[in-house]
Amino acid sequence: MKRLSEKYSRFALLFVFALMTLGIAGCDVEVSQRIGESDVDVPEETESPEDSDDGLVINDEFTPSRNLAFRAVRRELEEYHYNQPSEALLWEGAIDGLLSNVSDDALIDAIDEAVDLSVYEEETFTLVFTAINEYYDTAFTEADFWLFAKSGMIAILEDPYTVYITPEDIAQADQGLGEEFVGIGVTIEIVDNSILITGLFSDSPAMRAGLLPGDVITHVDGVDYRDRSYVLALDAITGEEGTPVDIGVARPGMEDTLYFTMVREVIPTPSVEGEIIEHEGASIAYIAINSFGQQTANLFQDYLNQFDAEGYDGMVVDVRNNGGGLLSTLEDILRDFLSGSANDPFFTIEYYEGTVESFYSSAPSRVDVPVTVLVNGFSASASEVFASAMYQQGGIDVIGETTFGKGSVQIPRFITGGGRLNLTYALWFTPENENVNGVGFEPNIVVAQNPYLVTPSLIVETEYSVGDEGATIEILQKILNALGFGDSLEENGVFNEATEAALIVYQDANGLEATGVLDPFTASELSSDIYDYRIDKANDAQLYEALER
Repeated sequence: MKRLSEKYSRFALLFVFALMTLGIAGCDVEVSQRIGESDVDVPEETESPEDSDDGLVINDEFTPSRNLAFRAVRRELEEYHYNQPSEALLWEGAIDGLLSNVSDDALIDAIDEAVDLSVYEEETFTLVFTAINEYYDTAFTEADFWLFAKSGMIAILEDPYTVYITPEDIAQADQGLGEEFVGIGVTIEIVDNSILITGLFSDSPAMRAGLLPGDVITHVDGVDYRDRSYVLALDAITGEEGTPVDIGVARPGMEDTLYFTMVREVIPTPSVEGEIIEHEGASIAYIAINSFGQQTANLFQDYLNQFDAEGYDGMVVDVRNNGGGLLSTLEDILRDFLSGSANDPFFTIEYYEGTVESFYSSAPSRVDVPVTVLVNGFSASASEVFASAMYQQGGIDVIGETTFGKGSVQIPRFITGGGRLNLTYALWFTPENENVNGVGFEPNIVVAQNPYLVTPSLIVETEYSVGDEGATIEILQKILNALGFGDSLEENGVFNEATEAALIVYQDANGLEATGVLDPFTASELSSDIYDYRIDKANDAQLYEALER
């Protein structure tokens, strides 16, 4: 039996009730947005216990709640997550999820006095859950706190790739996995519930506006989504074709949020693109694998057939900005380049229960010309498996920068009570038995990218001249340097006389009024030119190194 503080002595009424049975279909979402009808069985009131001289007494006998979605998520995490979390750890996470959403310190102190919070078990969770829902004066509902408890269990695993998705959000979360969708044209990696842009589709609204890999989407149409569900943010980003959307991003090295306006389009999402590049008398087959999707292996074969018909002397396989995809697709494509055995696999996977599976093919490889692979910091998951296998098992040069560092494998698990849990159930290992999680795969030939390929576009609504300062001026200086105007301007964000002189030269060279003032029209011309610069393969330092090989 446990006693309550005087301020919260009315808890005694609470603990003679059984918990309500709730049905929810949401997690990792804004609670007020995703809580619909709850199938609540309200228990009948029972008489409260007698007062004692020391205050009211809590009865420790409770009937556990039967919330199906919560219990299903807990069971899946305990049985199938790679880390094999203990039951106690999950109850700890669930309790933390409840308490972290209570701002009433006095209530928390009373709960702490009445309940032994160091005991991580269902009874403790039940006491805390019931106390909060009965006595916390808040707009949150009981269903909201089931949501918080479920989120807490996932959060305590410290695994950003295990995510619960509601039934309403499954279609939205999967958008872009087909061959086209309506949106702005970015590929993303969800990390700690933030939307990290890892790539952009060719000639998409996002690319034309100046979004870049590495940007983190923070705002959509003026609404801050940093503390809200990524699914809600994706829902806001996508929409009807032809409608405008304002996107705010946090960009490494930039202190202020950058804002871009674009119009949604139907975005073709070819998972494979290719062409023959003539370089110093040689025909090089260039093929970019944008993702390892359901149609990727077939499309890859089509390009190989095309290249065979045209004839080629070497190949560059580009998996930069490739966020991963299907294991089966990855395995099919590796067979075109590598031949291995059980003792010399392409990669291995260690599953949650400890078993290890080797992936290889003993069939002869199809491609018999020199090959290089391109990677960067946004090559993740399956693209990291591909690059490490090509180098460690096949001796093929990998060029670029250290990859993202996602060494885990997820599986979708559909939840009783609704929704889907994308669950980390395995880790993958390179042929040399390395796991890249959190560290990435370092290419054997490190080549830094041309820094001006990540120069954003300029969007201005006013005029800037000598004496002005800020992020806009720094972008102006970067663009002028990239395009070859000025004498290596210092990119310090200060509109000085050197910046003015370089801008005058640019304006004069492009038939603009040479005022030395950055106005909206000049900014538009600069943005168009830096876009052309970014998509010109001649400015791609990593690709150039690969072609030279």
